[in-house]
Amino acid sequence: MFTYDLVDLRLFSAAARAGSVSQAASEVHLAVSSASARLKAFEARSGVKLFERRPHGVDLTPAGVETVHAVRAMLHDAEVLELSLIHISEPTRP
Repeated sequence: MFTYDLVDLRLFSAAARAGSVSQAASEVHLAVSSASARLKAFEARSGVKLFERRPHGVDLTPAGVETVHAVRAMLHDAEVLELSLIHISEPTRP
């Protein structure tokens, strides 16, 4: 089974948007080497090549383009869940 966590999803989405692992790493507060390793592991677990690596960045493969849409939907759903849980946990005021 393919496993992932929100950091992987955020990192993948940021790298896809920025076209840069270093910029994505900065956005999710990771070292570039850690971000690069996480993206490679994410690809390996998926069994699909998601990025074409170039000297100064990355481009999505066709599979990466399809994947990024699903990942962004998942991130949106996770944000909705987080906001719902915050709302539920707040004490009600009379």
